[in-house]
Amino acid sequence: MNKTLLSIIIIFSVFTLKAQNSGSWFHPNAHQQLISEIDVSPRFDVVASTSLDGTIKLWNLKSGVEDETFPLGNFKVFSLAYDPLDDFMAYGNDRYEVVLLDAQRRAVNQRLKGHGRNITNVAYSPDGKHIASVGQDSKLIVWELDSYKKIHDWVHINPLLALAWHPNNTEIVVGGNGKKIHVYDIGEGQRTRIYYGHQGRITSLAYSADGKILASGGTDRKLLLWDVETGDFIHRFDDHNAIINSIAFDPASMFLATVSNDKMLRIYDAEKQLLLAERDLGMGELTAVTFSPHNPMILVGSAKGGLRALSIDQVIKGSIDSQDFVRPSQPIQLSVENITFSNQHGQPYIEGKEKGILSFDLVNASREAAQGMHVSLQQLNNINGLSFDKMLQIGRVPANERKKIEIPFYANEQLPEGSANFVLSFEEAFGFEPSPIEVSIRLREFRSPDVQIVDYSFTNERGGALELGSTASLQMIIQNLGQGNADSVRFATKLPDNIFPASETNFFIGSLGPGQSREVRFDFFTNRRYSQPEIEIGIELQEKFKQYAQPIVAKAAVNQELAARRSISFGDNIQNREDIKISKAQIYSAVDRNIPQSANIFHNRYALVIGNEDYSSVSRNAGDVPYAAHDARIFALYAHHTLGIPKDQVFLSINATAGEMRREINLLQNIIKQLDGRAEVFVFYAGHGYPDPASEKAYLMPVDAAPGFLESTAIGLSDFYQSLSKYPSQNVTVFLDACFSGGAREEPLVAARNVRIEPKSDFVPENLVVFSASQGDQQAFAYDEEGHGLFTFFLLQKLQETKGQIDYSGMASFLRERVSLRALKLHRNVQNPNILYGPAVEDAWGEFRFLY
Repeated sequence: MNKTLLSIIIIFSVFTLKAQNSGSWFHPNAHQQLISEIDVSPRFDVVASTSLDGTIKLWNLKSGVEDETFPLGNFKVFSLAYDPLDDFMAYGNDRYEVVLLDAQRRAVNQRLKGHGRNITNVAYSPDGKHIASVGQDSKLIVWELDSYKKIHDWVHINPLLALAWHPNNTEIVVGGNGKKIHVYDIGEGQRTRIYYGHQGRITSLAYSADGKILASGGTDRKLLLWDVETGDFIHRFDDHNAIINSIAFDPASMFLATVSNDKMLRIYDAEKQLLLAERDLGMGELTAVTFSPHNPMILVGSAKGGLRALSIDQVIKGSIDSQDFVRPSQPIQLSVENITFSNQHGQPYIEGKEKGILSFDLVNASREAAQGMHVSLQQLNNINGLSFDKMLQIGRVPANERKKIEIPFYANEQLPEGSANFVLSFEEAFGFEPSPIEVSIRLREFRSPDVQIVDYSFTNERGGALELGSTASLQMIIQNLGQGNADSVRFATKLPDNIFPASETNFFIGSLGPGQSREVRFDFFTNRRYSQPEIEIGIELQEKFKQYAQPIVAKAAVNQELAARRSISFGDNIQNREDIKISKAQIYSAVDRNIPQSANIFHNRYALVIGNEDYSSVSRNAGDVPYAAHDARIFALYAHHTLGIPKDQVFLSINATAGEMRREINLLQNIIKQLDGRAEVFVFYAGHGYPDPASEKAYLMPVDAAPGFLESTAIGLSDFYQSLSKYPSQNVTVFLDACFSGGAREEPLVAARNVRIEPKSDFVPENLVVFSASQGDQQAFAYDEEGHGLFTFFLLQKLQETKGQIDYSGMASFLRERVSLRALKLHRNVQNPNILYGPAVEDAWGEFRFLY
């Protein structure tokens, strides 16, 4: 008997034994018909199964106890997927709908329609921002979840059955009756590759957790592996004797599971291209399989409706005789680097009812691979309300490589204030594991949000009466008045008879931090049958926890005079709450709406946008900078929509501390370095500045800066410029709507945007171009009527008017003319914007364009 066969038998034996232990459960009649899909909730505690019997069932992952059954009606469900970030799920049915289901409220949240035949597969993008669906109508449709609108609709020749998202969130693979695997990039909006190799229909597709390997299975009984980077075929497995119905990668390793009509469950090591285990589970033909993320469980469904959970802890853990691994010929050098913890909002702590991730890099600095690796997490103090995975499979760490490891945490509302202390320990097959590490995680008790419509106004384009048969708008400010974050905020309207929507009736708002607000506008019209003296529109709000949002009914008398659709201020009566200052929410200006959309996306463009307004919360003697936060938020929207910068490449920071500003500047510097001359960078800053009385050196002021300690608490303007020009780039453009007070030295920072420092021409290095709000000892004023800085308003106005089709020279001329004239009219004072540029672009800067 050869060594490989012996290894397979040993592993098979361990797998068979462990599958019968107390960690397993089995429901032979979980459903009345074939189970078409299984998925695990993002909290890793609930299993959802769906079937052709028209039901979705939820099961406790550990105990196997059925929690609930959703009867979906007299139709078949072919696919099911959990939202990776929330308690929502999506399923496709034979009524040609993608249905979004709120798993907590047990209610349908949205129905997406666009297919013409049965929907065979649905899948969320890993970041939860999109959902894709395929069907027997040969369509691949990608939906954007914040608007529920289609952003792509690709039609194929043959029906599609299989679908998978790459971990990068932009790549999708599909397959079906056409025997080919098609790869699409939703950012580029086109097909980028085709894989050829199957001889029959493709029934299932899956990416490895690191995105390096694509696995495909089909009616030709073949399991194929592909190299995602090169597109090359890697390996073919011929073990199945019938159709492969489902395949799944273990999120924590390179383990790959398959199920088939040959009644067999098989487990492979995709990296080693080795069959590890195979078993007839006694369930008949097997139709669905998935791994439980970060748990040593695998779940299998059958054509007879059976559902089984198997503990494969011993197999995954690798506690098999060392002959299953290649003995090393030299010491293995393993280390742990970059240990971090952050919650879902990127903060270094976890709060009640939040998720968090403990992450680190496992580095192998030797010439041979580490094998059979796993990590254990032992809690040293008993903390209620915190759950996590005590053991995580790592598997193989190749020579001279690093592997990023993530351990998820979940906190419920019972989490106390304090810290949780752990020991992180490791095990390697031959004993070359790193030393244990003590980890402490900061805990914060749950603080609830409070989402409200703080005020509203009925408007139309030009004012006038609210008349039957005409179109009007309901403008609202939705604000979080609580001290906790509000996530997955949604908004819906309820209309009485004879009132009709002229715009979307449902809005996805996303996240609102304490005090944050969002403007929503709903357009409507009535017919002349409307007989009530008042227009009444019901407004229903919803946030993630389904209990911290308040509905209202907005009312306006028929024939009452309406305001023109322009500046509105809301929420003047909002009180400050605890340690977080909650200021009023406002709608300011026409430049805040109808933001132009660029036809192109520039993947090498990045933007850093900082709006520092709230200085008084830190120091009683520091004046706030009116509208600086709003300036930044609106510029960030223009950066994405008008300048074509991908949304996740616009870094917005409001009321930034010194540490936060330095972190964002360092991030931008590293991105410029990584792109090696290809980066285009835009930086916008609105807030205080300050001159050192001794050196006259200018500083940008974080909200926690101290004028007496500028060197350590503020950001030197020259240092800021040098950071942006340290590495080669295509160009760097800075917009500076700052206030360097420079007034009486005994006075604190003041609210006016005073600019009293005139940088020399050689102050700006290399290829930087700087648009500054004013020059010399002039002031830079606010534009109260529009709710912006005067400089920022006209910058945005010109971008809106030209849709970004303007060169830098044209923008400079416009700003000098409009800002200077308006400052004289409004403030009886001089403000002349200044354009500074580095020596490398002295002759070319004026021809630079915002769009090309």
